[in-house]
Amino acid sequence: MENKKIESNNERIFVVAGLGDIGLEFASKLREYGKVYGISRSSKGVDLTKFTRADLLNKEDIRKTFEEIPPASELIYLHLVGKFAFEDDKHPIKDENRDGVDDDIYRTNVETFRNVRP
Repeated sequence: MENKKIESNNERIFVVAGLGDIGLEFASKLREYGKVYGISRSSKGVDLTKFTRADLLNKEDIRKTFEEIPPASELIYLHLVGKFAFEDDKHPIKDENRDGVDDDIYRTNVETFRNVRP
């Protein structure tokens, strides 16, 4: 594989994954400090440099998304993806592999982050 030097710009780029209420608030505040790229399964009405609809459980979606982000002198990634669950007798966890952890909670909180890291 050929090793090419990639020129980066002097700008700061923020990548905000997960545009729920917290992600949207971060994205709107970070615009004054640099370019903001948003990654989510659905878009909400925040003004971003670029929004990409992607499923962070899909490694191909992630690869394509990060290929669209230009090199920068500083890239800051905020992973604001996840689900939370209330567990009681009326709300049992979904635990098909019987490890004591809700399968959906694990996938959205752990696997999404593992898929993004290099």
